[in-house]
Amino acid sequence: MIDLGLARVGRLVQQTPQTWKAIHVAGTNGKGSICAYLSAMLVASGRSCARFTSPHLIDRWDCIAINGKPIPEAVFTDAEAVVKQRDADGRIGATEFELLTATAFEIFHRQRVEYGVVEVGLGGRLDATNVLKQKAVTVIAKIGLDHQSFLGNTIEEIALEKAGIMRPGVPCVVDGSNQPSVLEVLEEHARCIGTELHLPSTAGISDALDGLRLEPHQIQNLACAHLAFRLACPEHDQPLVHFLPAIRQLEWPGRLQKLNIQPIINRPQEVLLDGAHNPQSAEVLAHHLIVVCGHAIWLGGPKNGWDEAEWLIEEYKKGETPTFIEHIKAGVKLLSEDEDSVLVFSGGPTRKEIRLSEARSYYNIAVANTFFNLLPSASTTDANPLLNSRILLEERALDSYANILLSLITFWRHHSCWPMRLTIVSHGFKRVRLVDGHCAAIGFPLERVRNDTI
Repeated sequence: MIDLGLARVGRLVQQTPQTWKAIHVAGTNGKGSICAYLSAMLVASGRSCARFTSPHLIDRWDCIAINGKPIPEAVFTDAEAVVKQRDADGRIGATEFELLTATAFEIFHRQRVEYGVVEVGLGGRLDATNVLKQKAVTVIAKIGLDHQSFLGNTIEEIALEKAGIMRPGVPCVVDGSNQPSVLEVLEEHARCIGTELHLPSTAGISDALDGLRLEPHQIQNLACAHLAFRLACPEHDQPLVHFLPAIRQLEWPGRLQKLNIQPIINRPQEVLLDGAHNPQSAEVLAHHLIVVCGHAIWLGGPKNGWDEAEWLIEEYKKGETPTFIEHIKAGVKLLSEDEDSVLVFSGGPTRKEIRLSEARSYYNIAVANTFFNLLPSASTTDANPLLNSRILLEERALDSYANILLSLITFWRHHSCWPMRLTIVSHGFKRVRLVDGHCAAIGFPLERVRNDTI
């Protein structure tokens, strides 16, 4: 049950001294990641800290961590029993989340931590965590439309609810990628209560990561966390590069977590596990589908496709086989440039002379010409590398309409969602047919389609 308000939780935590400095994090997306980054920075700087995020992943106690490590079940149940007894004795009638919040604060006190990193459960102004007393800094991450029945029907109304975690004189870090109307609401509220907003810069962060690959939204979250750390611990101000070893070691289960599910399905396949709970989160996770349309069948041979005699090809397509090979190479290159992309070679067995599909022959050309070496994870020893959840074969299409439609279906069958972006690698003169004709007929949004022409 969700019943926002501070009266009940206020009574629950009356007997729990808040001796630690709090960093309070609100927002629609990214607040959990910001909390994880902050905790890693605090531990790396030698500060003792606790973290409370919600919801829990498996067990109730896994949402509370001390110095980056989840607390033992016994520590949680002992503190929880004390809080539940208070609730019963005072006939408070606290909600489940209020009991969990009070339990977290009780553990923070017992563990004598210096800092507590606390994620808002829902909203901000009336969220149970907003009973925090010693806030060192507040953070407001990216805001989107979510929980409208509790927080308001517009993004501006929701932003005002999130702004409720601010305190007079306590600096507030705000994700500067929020839309202008959200920033205006937050700035106005900050002026009204007498505090200052701080917008972190992401300039130079990618270069400073020294090979650590983060998505744009992760870089934004990292910038927010680093600025919040500097404001909360000015005596331990360090450049971001100082914390990279800790960031590299950070594990955040259920958030952009890659798992190999071979033990379940008896074949190698990597999946992305993320608790995306709203459209904004889902858009971040959505894949980019790259389709390379087949036009002929390579039979194999010592020239790796560069001799047209190795191809089964219609008379009117003669002279085009080097272009087909460039299509294949371009598709693999696009795959190498986007970690969240999926490449589909599309084309069925279009010749009666052989059962080999166009898609399989295109894949064979990529292997023969070592195009997969463009990929960071490419194997140079396996003769049949990388045919997995990121490189798929669609082997039924007999025309260009089916190339697009069946590639989308192939993607859905492997990833249980539709791609947010589509790139079609083909001839330039086919754009009108492929995009304006086929994609429009299928109903795929044309503003999300790109035609890479060669």
